Amino acid sequence: MKNTNAPLLDVNELGFIAWFLEDAGTDFEDHTADETFLPASDETLAISAAIHAVYGDDAPEVEASILPGNKDAQVQFYTSQAMKFYAQRCQALAAGASIRFNPAEYAFLGELLELAGEDHEHLADDASFDLTLELNPENRTLFTRAVDVYLARHRKVRAVSDDAVTDTAAAIREALDTDGSSIEIDIPDYWLMFYLAGRCGGLARAR
Repeated sequence: MKNTNAPLLDVNELGFIAWFLEDAGTDFEDHTADETFLPASDETLAISAAIHAVYGDDAPEVEASILPGNKDAQVQFYTSQAMKFYAQRCQALAAGASIRFNPAEYAFLGELLELAGEDHEHLADDASFDLTLELNPENRTLFTRAVDVYLARHRKVRAVSDDAVTDTAAAIREALDTDGSSIEIDIPDYWLMFYLAGRCGGLARAR
């Protein structure tokens, strides 16, 4: 049974998602494989049409003719464009715009954040993607959950060295146990991306 009362993304989460997708969109413009494909449906075609309305001929054509028909048909997106499009949408929603994401959009947001997180995680042994952020109440909750999610992921994927993950998690948890909101904390951005990807995926399933 769908949980239509599942809490939606809050302003803090929307701000992080917008930040991450805007930066990732710029990075993905230089990727040799700047493409994402989603199963064709009325919802994914609507997403394609919305992105095409912003980017015009620079975006892949909307193939409306593929529905109904081929159950294996897919809709093409340029990943960088989709990331920047949804970064702007999240910024607008955080600012109070009357925008509602449907389940397909939440699922796509989750996929885009997962791609952005994987991109940084893949390079993490050779580069630092740490963010230094204030430990205010909103961030405290977000960071606590992000650490738990990433440690669970690491036990399955192990894309980053064990020592690096263990040391980082210990330092973050030590800071989280400290009272006060004027503390700054270092956390890898992709830890937050993976948590937020899961949040969006959960909303896609719940709506």
